[in-house]
Amino acid sequence: MWNWIYPQVCVLCGRAAVGAGEYLCGACPTDRLTPAPASEALLPEGLEAAQAAWAYDKRGDIQALLHALKYGGLRRLGVELGRLAAASFDPTPYHALLPVPLHPRRLRQRGYNQAEAIAEGVAEATGLPLVPAPAVVRVRATRTQTGFNLFQRGENMREAFRVAEPAAVAGKRLLLVDDVMTTGATLFELHRMLHAAGAGPNGAFTLAQA
Repeated sequence: MWNWIYPQVCVLCGRAAVGAGEYLCGACPTDRLTPAPASEALLPEGLEAAQAAWAYDKRGDIQALLHALKYGGLRRLGVELGRLAAASFDPTPYHALLPVPLHPRRLRQRGYNQAEAIAEGVAEATGLPLVPAPAVVRVRATRTQTGFNLFQRGENMREAFRVAEPAAVAGKRLLLVDDVMTTGATLFELHRMLHAAGAGPNGAFTLAQA
């Protein structure tokens, strides 16, 4: 258990000692993770790009990393992955990063927002600031999207977010950050609310594209 919390070896390959508090060696992100192809998603008005660092491989290494991040208590892994993933996009069009908010109930259960951890890593690598957490909130405890079709995913996310402080986002080009994008329903709904509040053009960035 101690080695899982404070690993001395890479959580993927187990062969290379890594720095204190880090979870990946220098080789595994390149050797074991596949870069994501260009997204072919039809984007809503005002969302100019949706991109990911790596392709999602079911039962593969990226799934194991995302599972450890979301359910294994490894918040720092999200920061590390965000820092590594930031090399795959150009940050210059954007003013700030906005991690997808968690509902307070889910936040209490998990103890942290994995999207916020990823965004912190992107911020470390790019220098972009994070939009203050209270500015945009999640107001509906939505069901998991697993098993839903495209229409059901969109309906599940409808009105899930609220812009609590419009002045914090109006006139800014925001990069929305999450762990994985499948259909884009979550990111698109968040963008819709931000666009209505005067933010944009925005972009979306995730660790993985399913």
